[in-house]
Amino acid sequence: MLKSIYPTLTVADNQMRILQARLGEPGMNPFRKAGALYLLRMRGRGFCSPRNGIVLATAILSMVALLGVAALTIDLGRLAVATQRAQDVADAAAMGAAYQLPDRAVAWQRLDDVVGANNSVNSWPNVTVASGSDVTFYDPENEVPNFGLLSAKQYAVTVTAHVYDHYTFGRVAGLSDMHTQRSSTAVVTHTSGGRAVIFAMSEAQDELGFDSQGGNIVIDGDLHSNGSVKIKGPGNALYGQLRYRWDLDLQGAGGGMQVLGGIVQIANPAPWPLAAPWICGFDAVCDYFNLPRQVDDVSFKGPNQTIPLMPYVIVGNLTIKGANCVFTPGVYLVDGSVSFQGATPTLDGVTIIARDTITFKGATAQLTPFIDDMSLVAYGYADPAISHHGASQTSSGTIFAPNGKIDYHGASGHRGSLIGYQIKLHGSSYTVDGGGGGGTLQRRVRLVY
Repeated sequence: MLKSIYPTLTVADNQMRILQARLGEPGMNPFRKAGALYLLRMRGRGFCSPRNGIVLATAILSMVALLGVAALTIDLGRLAVATQRAQDVADAAAMGAAYQLPDRAVAWQRLDDVVGANNSVNSWPNVTVASGSDVTFYDPENEVPNFGLLSAKQYAVTVTAHVYDHYTFGRVAGLSDMHTQRSSTAVVTHTSGGRAVIFAMSEAQDELGFDSQGGNIVIDGDLHSNGSVKIKGPGNALYGQLRYRWDLDLQGAGGGMQVLGGIVQIANPAPWPLAAPWICGFDAVCDYFNLPRQVDDVSFKGPNQTIPLMPYVIVGNLTIKGANCVFTPGVYLVDGSVSFQGATPTLDGVTIIARDTITFKGATAQLTPFIDDMSLVAYGYADPAISHHGASQTSSGTIFAPNGKIDYHGASGHRGSLIGYQIKLHGSSYTVDGGGGGGTLQRRVRLVY
């Protein structure tokens, strides 16, 4: 009966024949018989199959292939990191250089500073920009690739950054030298003045929009307050127009301030003399720069430190506890407060943006903006939101606190604008200079390719 059901079943082993015979005894469950016979058949094939070792060989070959793919993935990952690094440096160098145009000598210096700062010790990979072939400057009326014709007030620069390195595992496939390059073009648009050097947004009748308590302070431009104005002290001068809405209180010798451009009481408040994203809040600015976020406080201790550019939003506070620190040019976004607890930091080509406050405990050595003429921006509601003690050398750009007060303590003065909810000036014998004509020379820098 078994041979009729399984006519093709053959077994060479005697023991298996005996087992087959026993399975044919009457009374045994036919399903158990079929299962046992199937197992015997498969076991018999395993003992005498000519394919012994194929599984092991296949496994070894598969493992070799997988290791090769893994090694290739490592090299491809390194190449991707190097390419992104080249793009980041090209972007930063182009924006930094464009801001200085049309002065090409200063633009070259800023470009070298940005590239050098990004090739600091222990950084990988190193990025190179050749002084001749990798940088192209464009003047007004020039045609810029991937952008078009520049206007009479526009300048541009294209920067190509290279990364040269070696493959690690790709050498097995004959690949040795790794090279990747990325280019970036930035355009700067110069706009003339016209906005107030001092602008206070506060509209409340019972609080001061602008309050000056110093002497011999010169404001070279317009002063605008949507609220009230109080100026106390001798020898002050305003070379532009004074505009206010509610109350005007001039005290001291000479009436508190000599106003050369006339005094006007306005009926309606004026809007911010700035554009998006700056007037849209901290989160809008973060979206504009599109940087990743890193949750951690950042602190630097000790004098004479070089503060590296951090290509992310610091979700925490930034604290500088040493004197004479030097910031790498670029934009610093801090989802918290920024505190300078040491004297004379150098912020040349730097834009600091904080969700809360920015505080200086001493004078800065140098303060110049990196982008859009913005030097310090704080969106906090504190009194003060920005406390700035002036600079012993150069201080320029826009200081902006839309929700809080700016406390400015003078020193050698400031070339730019103070724009805030409230503004208070301290100290004596300095000038806030908007560049003449009631406003600053604004530079709008943007990446176009």
